[in-house]
Amino acid sequence: MTEREMEDLVWEHPEKFLNEPLTQFQRQPASSVGRADLIFLDRIGRVLVIELKRGVLERGAVPQIVDYFGMLKSRFPDKSVELMIIANSIPPERRVSCEQFHIEAVEITHKKFRDVVEEIGYVFRSETANATPPSLGLDRLEPELSATRARPIEMISPTHLRRPRKDGTTGRAKTAAAIFLPSSMPKEAAAFGVLRQTAGPSWGASISR
Repeated sequence: MTEREMEDLVWEHPEKFLNEPLTQFQRQPASSVGRADLIFLDRIGRVLVIELKRGVLERGAVPQIVDYFGMLKSRFPDKSVELMIIANSIPPERRVSCEQFHIEAVEITHKKFRDVVEEIGYVFRSETANATPPSLGLDRLEPELSATRARPIEMISPTHLRRPRKDGTTGRAKTAAAIFLPSSMPKEAAAFGVLRQTAGPSWGASISR
């Protein structure tokens, strides 16, 4: 879960985290003092600035949101501006600092975010992007090639072409190249071709295209 994903959730579903209906106003507006995370209008038209921090509320968050207060008052001098900081954890001393600047400090745990995610069916892209796709077992092929004594195989053309011999019979057309594969192959290697045992100690491969 990233800070950006936490912002997305509060922006789209403020009532589930703050228990009050809010109207989206601005998000990350540019200014000379930085970008406020989320700006809403409450039910009576007041501007609510929210600065959201992942993890423990850091020291610099308090003066940061005070700067955003000045930015919004200069843009909307006739509107009342309220300040709020949201973090997963807020130390008691920092909460006192917030109170001194009339900043509402709201602690929303990781569990609360995940509960809302489960309720609305949201997916954390940061977590799905790092998920390892299921393996076909081909990752075992390379170690087996190096760990097992390889046997030469001959390649049989997919069409099993026949060519006449001097005695009038036909023989199998072979490629000029030989490939070396281990004496045992994982079944997932069938994704590249169908292996079959030929007469003698070597392997034969019929490639499906």
